[in-house]
Amino acid sequence: MEDAGTAVVAEFIGTFALVFIGGGATILGANGQLDPVGVALAQGFVLFLMITVLGPISGGVFNPALAIAMWVTDRLPAARTGVFILTQVVAAVVAASLLKYVIPAGMYAAGSGGTPLVMPGYALGKAIVIEAVATVAGTFDNWYVWVVGPVAGAIIAAVLYLVVFLRGAEPATP
Repeated sequence: MEDAGTAVVAEFIGTFALVFIGGGATILGANGQLDPVGVALAQGFVLFLMITVLGPISGGVFNPALAIAMWVTDRLPAARTGVFILTQVVAAVVAASLLKYVIPAGMYAAGSGGTPLVMPGYALGKAIVIEAVATVAGTFDNWYVWVVGPVAGAIIAAVLYLVVFLRGAEPATP
């Protein structure tokens, strides 16, 4: 594992790439320029590539919900968790801002900036449950759905993984 500064740079690059490519693919999909398989492949490929290249440097966390889940299960120290989350949020904001700059305004708006939305008329509590299960992040509309859902899902999954699969194993810290 690399030093903390190098790990933070790796987290910035990985999170930026995931938001920029994933959000860009979502916007293209919403505008009919990429089919759903293309959107999924773009997001999956960028995540695969970033984890493969940067995982050995930072652990390939790239998501605040995952950082929190790793902290809850004692796999990531509190200080590094905080720094990773701050870095990931800054990287996501920079990537989203660059997307907004390079994509025509009409396309950007039609694609909701590359973020998921709660379906009109759908109960927010149900949306949080779905988000907790799916653990994906999104928009500032109904922001608590996109915060509570992924964090709850990540914590539940991490605790289950710890209890079921890692019973008695030594923690490996990114």
